[in-house]
Amino acid sequence: MKALKAIILSSFFFWFGANANASAPEINLIYFAAADCPACGFWEATELPKLQASPHWKYVKFTKIAKSIKSRLPGEFWWPKDVKHLHDIVAAKYKESRIKGGTPMSALIIDGNVVSYGFGSRKIAATHLLPLIGAALEPQRSQ
Repeated sequence: MKALKAIILSSFFFWFGANANASAPEINLIYFAAADCPACGFWEATELPKLQASPHWKYVKFTKIAKSIKSRLPGEFWWPKDVKHLHDIVAAKYKESRIKGGTPMSALIIDGNVVSYGFGSRKIAATHLLPLIGAALEPQRSQ
């Protein structure tokens, strides 16, 4: 009986061992929206459900940060505690992009790197974000 258990366990670790030790990348989608922004309401009604329906969504930490339509990127003070550590890298991308304000905006951060920063519905559409998230998860699935 012990030999059978050993064979089963060794087979399990042979087939699933690499994935058992692999950890998913840290994926954060930070979304900036205004309550009075029609484009934000449209994105939340159309694109967010597409993202949430994806099997990749379970790996994504989604954070919505409120801001007024014309305001700049909110300061670190306004960010939730669990994503505050990402403020500086998003702020650097914000400066680089020369976007002066507006909503909706989002930043897709994978393992501490901003892989997509965008303003407007097209740049933060599910068709743009899902392939980036899938590519980040691909190495995990192929191990």
